[in-house]
Amino acid sequence: MSMNAFAWNGASPFPASVAALYDYLTCTLLLTYLLLVFRNLSGTPIQNGELNVSLLPPSLVALYVTMYHHQSYDECAYVYMWGRDVSNCGIKKVTGDLPPSLRSLRLDKNDLETWVVSSTTYKALMAMPDLVLPATSVFKCPESGTKYIKHFPVCRRRDERGSIMSKSDPMDQDMSTFDFVHLGTSKRHDLGDEFNQFRIPMREINIINPLVDQGDYLAGARTMLYKAQFNERLVVLKTLTTEGTEVSDAAAAFVQHIRLRSTLDHPNIVGFLGIVWGNRAKMAVTGYGLMLEFVGHGDLARLLAFDATKDPTDRLLQWRPLVPANVSKLALLQQVASAIVYLHSFSPPVTHRNIQAKSVLLTETWDAKLSGFETDPSWIPSDLISPPEVLRGEAWTEKADIYAFGILICELDLGRHPYVNDKNPANNSQIATLVKADLLQPTFSVECPLEVQDIATKCLHFDRKSRPAGVEMEFWLRKLVRTTAV
Repeated sequence: MSMNAFAWNGASPFPASVAALYDYLTCTLLLTYLLLVFRNLSGTPIQNGELNVSLLPPSLVALYVTMYHHQSYDECAYVYMWGRDVSNCGIKKVTGDLPPSLRSLRLDKNDLETWVVSSTTYKALMAMPDLVLPATSVFKCPESGTKYIKHFPVCRRRDERGSIMSKSDPMDQDMSTFDFVHLGTSKRHDLGDEFNQFRIPMREINIINPLVDQGDYLAGARTMLYKAQFNERLVVLKTLTTEGTEVSDAAAAFVQHIRLRSTLDHPNIVGFLGIVWGNRAKMAVTGYGLMLEFVGHGDLARLLAFDATKDPTDRLLQWRPLVPANVSKLALLQQVASAIVYLHSFSPPVTHRNIQAKSVLLTETWDAKLSGFETDPSWIPSDLISPPEVLRGEAWTEKADIYAFGILICELDLGRHPYVNDKNPANNSQIATLVKADLLQPTFSVECPLEVQDIATKCLHFDRKSRPAGVEMEFWLRKLVRTTAV
């Protein structure tokens, strides 16, 4: 509109039938998008940091609120675009009800302080297929209860509050279906106010069934996984249970694990969804649970065990898939390698310490997602994935992760650990002794590409300094994936 030679009264209301208002531009990335610029006009939905969504056209389908940078001015804009997502308009407050036709709303990078919603708007936001909300630590609900949408808190109007809980209210509820670890009041067991944005009330979660008892985490403690439902979505709830009420080092390690997982965001790492608070006010007991995305096809170890019962040509996992139903082993390895590169890019590097087939989960589309992080310094990794230097008592480093990835390559190729078979049943201490002496070399199947064998051999090098960096390993695999796809 800004390039057309006609006058427009910004105070005029939008036509009721408007679905998209735009100005055609072409940006430097050759991505075309449509935008309507509001230049401090009276009567527009954005005024003085407040967005009144009731003033939007009732037929509007998409609303992207962004800061449009051009020459010497910044302008708030509605954007309808392809291939680009920018949102930053200095909005601090949202009021009114959303248009019923709205299917896409993006408000990220706006420092929202207040958003009071009606039941209608709350339900619309919960059902919206494309919704991006900002992370905020300044949010406040002065006169209403708090609800959460994608971990973002919104305020419910007082007359609609009902049984909705304020963030400050204790959750004195029956947690007999499972136990949270008793954390006490020590600072090292407290996540702090900065994690309130990720907080999910326990009463909004429906526990379906236990998934697995992960055994002793430390003496007297174990990690439990539960399949659950939250907002009509399947999720996994991870909790730590302890014996008695005394706070243990396991509790501190679990809280540290939650802190780490909340910082990770990668398409090939199982997604962090939120933190569950559980309180029993009468007992002065507080506990945390970690909510993660549910990955539908289970772990890679189970699939390898299933494939082992099939003839080689009938197996789902293949190095060179011949039919669409096959899953590419190369693609899975490249995806796991990409996750490792991401972890090692932190300063200091984040080490996984538990890379193996059972730590790789498979989505409904057969993509790999890394899970099973072990962050507790006192945790002892399995001898079967530990490199020689760790078996000699040295610290686990990112090069130890690379070694474990080399074992994973062999595991994916053979369907089992490379040093364990029917003739040589698992004896961890014997295997560890041979690995420390550099007396074991991996073997490969005849189907395994020579390039993959070379990568695995480099990852399993006895001298950790000779092992490749994660970025090298991922580059080689990505190149192989592209080559085999041609």
